[in-house]
Amino acid sequence: MSIQKSNKIKKLQKRAVLIRNIQMINSYNISQLQNHIYTVTSRQLNFFSRRTPDKPTSENKLSTQ
Repeated sequence: MSIQKSNKIKKLQKRAVLIRNIQMINSYNISQLQNHIYTVTSRQLNFFSRRTPDKPTSENKLSTQ
């Protein structure tokens, strides 16, 4: 194998490692975003399920205490 081919292979291997690292970081970021979206959504659902719009706000405050 010539020196040029071995250098090309080394460059491609380095690029493959970089691509794999980027993919791992992206999948980690996506899972973090999914966790964040789930947390925010569940908080909002909890908040809205506790509210009863037909009552005046003073009764709402008393019922949550």
